[in-house]
Amino acid sequence: MLGFYRPTHRAWLVGLALIVTAAASPATAQSVEQSIRLEEGRRIASARVAIGKSQTIKLDLAYADLVVADPEVADVAPLTDRSFYALGKQAGTTNVSIYDEQKKLIGVVELESGANTQKLGAELNRQMPGSNVRVSSVNGRPMIGGYAPDAPSVERAVRSAR
Repeated sequence: MLGFYRPTHRAWLVGLALIVTAAASPATAQSVEQSIRLEEGRRIASARVAIGKSQTIKLDLAYADLVVADPEVADVAPLTDRSFYALGKQAGTTNVSIYDEQKKLIGVVELESGANTQKLGAELNRQMPGSNVRVSSVNGRPMIGGYAPDAPSVERAVRSAR
C-alpha cells in the first residue's frame, strides 16, 4: 500500500533567509545595555546591535582605547573606562579591539549589526494569529523560521519582512 502526503493546515517557514535592508534614521535610535565579561583567558565576546539603534556595552575590565575595524557597520565611542556606545549603521559584522594603557590588546568584541529581529518577529506573529514565527540574524540579515497557519500567511510574512 502506498502512503500519501496529506498537507496540514500549517505551512512551515523553514530556514527562510531573507535579504532585508532595514533602513532607520539616527532619530529613531533607542539605547539598550549589554554587559560583557572579558576575563583573563576569555578575551573574545559577542554583542549585537540593531541598525539605527544604539547599545551601551559594559565591560568588566577597564580599558584605555577602542578601535572599530569597520566603521561602515557600526559607530563606536567610549563612555567610561568600562563602557562604550555602539550604533548599528548597516548590516554586517565588525570587531571592536580593546586596549589597555600600554596599548596591549585586552579583548575583542565581535559586533553584529542587523535588522531589529525582535520587532520583526513580534509584528509577523501579530499579523498571523496562530503562527509561531521566530526571527534570528545571520551575518546581519534576518532569518525567519517556525510555522504559519497556511501558505498565504507564509507569503504575507515574506512580503512584510521584505
